[in-house]
Amino acid sequence: MREIKFRAWDKDMERIVNVLDIDLKDKWVQLDVTYDWDKFDDVELMQYTGKTDENGVDIYDGDVVEVDIQEYVASCYVETIYTCVVKYKDGCFYFAILKSRIVQSDINGCIARSIINLEDVESDDLKVIGNKFQNPELLEAKE
Repeated sequence: MREIKFRAWDKDMERIVNVLDIDLKDKWVQLDVTYDWDKFDDVELMQYTGKTDENGVDIYDGDVVEVDIQEYVASCYVETIYTCVVKYKDGCFYFAILKSRIVQSDINGCIARSIINLEDVESDDLKVIGNKFQNPELLEAKE
């Protein structure tokens, strides 16, 4: 079972802070910078995925990560670096692909993907490069 923890984008301070406590009934959150209780409307909560990257950095929804996938497709080796944003929907975390770059391939052409299952990727193949709040430029899909 994964550890349940949150961090938040504080809209007023425009920075990411750790969450100490959450009151789901009354929709309040306690942040570690002030120890005061803030309304849900004042923050964007980000849930921990249970995964860390190659450097031991915790991965949260909203993070932008590079995913290195090495696989065999039709008996041909392909290594692709994907830039993805971590998303959470219907009880599952996944990587939504923003762009991809084939590093090495024995075949011509491109392998089309739109998402990657979080559980299919090892920590050694992940690197957090930013998040959607502090690095919105990373969300721009470029080929």
